[in-house]
Amino acid sequence: MSNRLRLVVDNGVVLEWPALPASGEIEVRLGACILGTFKPRAHWRKGTAFVRQRLAEIERIIETRHGGACDTDDGELYLDVALPHLVALPVGAFPTSPVLLWAWTLCPRLVEERGREWFTAREAELRARPRPARMKADTIAVLLGIRDEERRRLKLRTIGAVDRSAAQRKADAKVAHRDRMRRVRAKQWLERQAPKAPSISSLKPWEAEGISRSGWYAKRRLLASSPDVGQPLCAIPSSNSTAQPPVQHGASDPVTGAPVEGDPRPSAGARAA
Repeated sequence: MSNRLRLVVDNGVVLEWPALPASGEIEVRLGACILGTFKPRAHWRKGTAFVRQRLAEIERIIETRHGGACDTDDGELYLDVALPHLVALPVGAFPTSPVLLWAWTLCPRLVEERGREWFTAREAELRARPRPARMKADTIAVLLGIRDEERRRLKLRTIGAVDRSAAQRKADAKVAHRDRMRRVRAKQWLERQAPKAPSISSLKPWEAEGISRSGWYAKRRLLASSPDVGQPLCAIPSSNSTAQPPVQHGASDPVTGAPVEGDPRPSAGARAA
């Protein structure tokens, strides 16, 4: 139980906020009854796509730079960047303030220094605005000191770089897209050049058998639907008895009308002659 977060709730009011580890779960209680547990980070992903991606990138920066939660005085700076996005998350996804949960998980030292009231006041101030403005990508890059090398290494998409302007990043993206499409087209060309098995239309097996194309396909369907595929139709045993000999009298090909080998009767052309 040492790695679990505890959140004591009485009638929906938070009564206790102990220091919580970054990787734990919050245990929600109503008196002595445990209502359940949840992981805060799983609920951070319930906002819009841009908000979720921006928060994930800020979290990635913190964990990479500090090896986990931020235990320095930079916590307030990270909170300033993340705050407009945290208030944009749906309130119903949390048992309490998402701002305070985020700070407890990623900036616990800031919560211990400032106290819960300070976070509540900042969140209320931002929610009072009709539409809290979010920081631009280059503004966040200047505040956090993000360079292009770190941006590429952490695969940041919604945060800029202090040593690479927006126009330069746009040009880089075009070059990367052009190179990627060139590789895709080269791969597709190689696939088209690979030898393929000849089609039935190019082989024309009906010409070798001396029948029409439609007749060849009809014969193929009949052979595929028979119980003994590949055998002449006259050799297929009767459904009444498997021991019954093959039918020899009057047997002929149902497609071409030619007599089957072993048929004692002459064909219609021979009788006419």
